[in-house]
Amino acid sequence: MRQYKANLSVVSSRYSDLERRVIEFFVDNPQHDTIFLPGGLQLLLGYLVKDGLLEIRAKLVPAIGGSIFTNDEYRLTDAGQEFVGNLRGNEPLADVIAWAEDYWPDGRHIYYEGDEPEAFAATIKDEFGLDLTSDPAWGQVIDDSEGGSFVSYGFDCPAGLLGDIYYSDRWPTGS
Repeated sequence: MRQYKANLSVVSSRYSDLERRVIEFFVDNPQHDTIFLPGGLQLLLGYLVKDGLLEIRAKLVPAIGGSIFTNDEYRLTDAGQEFVGNLRGNEPLADVIAWAEDYWPDGRHIYYEGDEPEAFAATIKDEFGLDLTSDPAWGQVIDDSEGGSFVSYGFDCPAGLLGDIYYSDRWPTGS
């Protein structure tokens, strides 16, 4: 279950709703390596293509006055098949840390979502030398729309610690 959550965190933070649905289709249907979707969705599936997980075969049909899009063919690449296989088997996603460091080279603003922020901050400082309490977003009081307020524990996580903190199943963090 922990590995499933870690994998889900990676997928949710990188891919759009449509991209996650395409990934889910392939996870749930191991007999398929191709899906057909209405033409013109390349922009909405761009990260899957950019990451080398999908290849697109756009289909244009000649028509009077030009061409029209029909369903495009999206095929899993070899890397895409490995990625989906790892998700299906709840195995760790390959190169998650390298990917995170490339995607967020300056780190990422994340939030501690647990019930023990002081203990979390102390552990992070002890293990990684990162003082979360010095971040301006740590312990920030946020007014909600109903006249109440809550305390938010946000902090900037350096790229080199994303794997140890954000993608770890040790702590409840989010973005």
